[in-house]
Amino acid sequence: MASTQPLFEIDPGWPYLLAGLGLVFGAVVLPEQAKLHQGEQQLAQMQHLVARSEAVAGAYDEFAVRVKEGDPTLMRRLAVSQLNLLPEGEVPIVRAESATVPITEWIEGSVPASDFVAEPFRDSLLSRWALGRTRLWVMGGGVMSIFVGLVMTAPRRRGESADCTEVPAVSAEPGDGVTTVAACPATSAT
Repeated sequence: MASTQPLFEIDPGWPYLLAGLGLVFGAVVLPEQAKLHQGEQQLAQMQHLVARSEAVAGAYDEFAVRVKEGDPTLMRRLAVSQLNLLPEGEVPIVRAESATVPITEWIEGSVPASDFVAEPFRDSLLSRWALGRTRLWVMGGGVMSIFVGLVMTAPRRRGESADCTEVPAVSAEPGDGVTTVAACPATSAT
């Protein structure tokens, strides 16, 4: 009677091994990835501040050019706000509050404001575990799972002969010859 054998056997240790590798990988890589993400966000914020500073510098340059050209609207506004002078024939209806506002606020106010919004780090259960106080527990659990996965092996079927090799053994006593010893126990064929 012919015995049927499955094409392959699923080793029960593989799920433990893969889960343990995933936990250890997450506990080692995710904190470094979070630091990298934080650095990238700081770089993006600095680039945003540089762009804003360049826009403000451009507004100052434009103001200086308009002052050198003698722009009549700008000169009138400067005379009214800074020197408290009105052209002849004009009477103030409302008291100007802009007299106390420095010119730099005019210039910087001409640049549209935009706030930088940082992207948050991806949130997952593994990242919360690996980034918090439980990081060592996650790593320890992963190592334990790897250990369990390596220890668990599929049982050998009876009747299978293992590959045995003969290994030469040398005796410690003088005069004894070289003998061979089987590396695995002998199995009886059925």
